[in-house]
Amino acid sequence: MSLVKKVFLTDIAKGMSLTLKTMFTKPVTRQYPTEERIAEPGYRGLHALLRDEEGNEKCIGCVLCAAACPSRCIEIYTSETENHKKVVDVYEINLLRCVFCGFCVEACPVEALAMTQEYELACYDRECGLMTKEKLLEVGDRNQDKPMFLGRPD
Repeated sequence: MSLVKKVFLTDIAKGMSLTLKTMFTKPVTRQYPTEERIAEPGYRGLHALLRDEEGNEKCIGCVLCAAACPSRCIEIYTSETENHKKVVDVYEINLLRCVFCGFCVEACPVEALAMTQEYELACYDRECGLMTKEKLLEVGDRNQDKPMFLGRPD
């Protein structure tokens, strides 16, 4: 059997037939700046902190998202008010270390963290890759009515 393949070069003929079939088809190339890419449902893009119906932050500072993060890119610092309520002072996600796995979103018990379908994350300095609490809330407000990855099947 292998002698027949060697003599008649069947493997090379199969490869050449595939090449000839695809050589004359139209390429599937998107012209990026003019033709926008549509993200698939469940796409895990830029992170966002969400607000409740009254406009308050949903995050309760439980730090479960930071504990679930495999790359340890989330830092949360909380304080306590006079009436013993926990307040999130600092919430930072380092996008340069993030692997966009979605574990942080799945770990959040109050669904305060989501991943949007924003995919244009290019930046030219390290400060741009550090998402602060204010930036994350701004992303959440901007994507409030758009589909987001909340860690559970829709």
